[in-house]
Amino acid sequence: MKNILFLTTEMRLGGAEKVFYEHIMAFSKHYNVYVCLFDTSHIYEGFRFENRLFQLDDKSFINPAKRWLYRAKRLKQIVQENDIDVCISHMEGPNFLNSFSKAPCKKIVVSHGSIKVNPQKTFWDKIITQNLLIPYLYNRTDKVVTVSRDLAQEHIDSGVLKDKVICIQNFFEIEKILQKAASPTVLDPVFEQANTLINVGRLANQKNQKFLLKLIRFLRDNGRTEKLVLVGDGDLKPELIALANALALRVFVNDGSPIDQTADVFFMGAQPNPYPLIIRSKLFVLSSFNEGFPLVLGESLSCSVPIVSIDCPTGPRELLAANDAYSNTPHTFVPLACGNLVRYFSDDENKDLSVWKEAIEALLDDDERYLEAKKYCPIKAEQYNLPTIMQQWRQLIESLS
Repeated sequence: MKNILFLTTEMRLGGAEKVFYEHIMAFSKHYNVYVCLFDTSHIYEGFRFENRLFQLDDKSFINPAKRWLYRAKRLKQIVQENDIDVCISHMEGPNFLNSFSKAPCKKIVVSHGSIKVNPQKTFWDKIITQNLLIPYLYNRTDKVVTVSRDLAQEHIDSGVLKDKVICIQNFFEIEKILQKAASPTVLDPVFEQANTLINVGRLANQKNQKFLLKLIRFLRDNGRTEKLVLVGDGDLKPELIALANALALRVFVNDGSPIDQTADVFFMGAQPNPYPLIIRSKLFVLSSFNEGFPLVLGESLSCSVPIVSIDCPTGPRELLAANDAYSNTPHTFVPLACGNLVRYFSDDENKDLSVWKEAIEALLDDDERYLEAKKYCPIKAEQYNLPTIMQQWRQLIESLS
């Protein structure tokens, strides 16, 4: 049985971290799995595993260059002492370290997000990362796994050798999701009285929940009554609450106080089990500036909840389309099998809001169209079931032998 080392920065509660954890659990059924983190002090309490855990960082190293060299040396030592056959890293920093290190094992890097569109990086950061570091370092690995088809093409366009790149999408355990979704929620009275739009994710600039708050205000101003449920936490929360109040929206913050059913926006905080909220919502809305393969969209598909999503560079279009068939950029929005895909943001926010309003109305005001999308969601989710995706991973690992 092969020894596999999984490497990432830390394991807080987030989309990529959740994928990392689920990979640990799934791979442990077939391999001896070891876990290595830069920092082990921030592991989300819901991530429970019995695999041997290593930490790379020695906090006595303040100098970034010395810390980097120490990590590379320590990673090599862990690989040697535990006879690791394959090191699989997730996220950009660990991917660079895995590629750079001289650890004597096969190396796979997993890319979760767009390397072309990332508002959090400066122009020069993107130039250096995309055009220099990624092609130089990733071509030193045995395989580059991307979680979406378009993300694979981004890496090839940046200079990563085509035969090194393979797309293996994230998996979903649909039966488990539906079991967890059966629990009642404190918002059940709200779901019964109004159509709700839900967004699940970190409250951060990348996820662009500010646009969703403006969208609810725009819908209200045009006579519609949809409510917005935001599931997640983050540094942007106070700013988002302030914006909602400035837009004259009624706000409920889930802090233990009784539910205000008259609220327009519900800040529900981080939820270890968001599925009961997702499955009772009318639409899932995604407004992120960039994604890789949005885990939350697959979870929405598993819950049979149609989606209205921005056409960000990688991920949403292949999740919403039948058989990953759609590849063109919409001029306004395009109806796909599991919902509506909206054009990427323009310089005119009012026009963007108008397009989103039309995309939402096209689903909610057309019962036949809505039911067609709802019926196809679980069919699409089945393409990403655990056995199918795990088989692709096992074939890849065996091919490296």
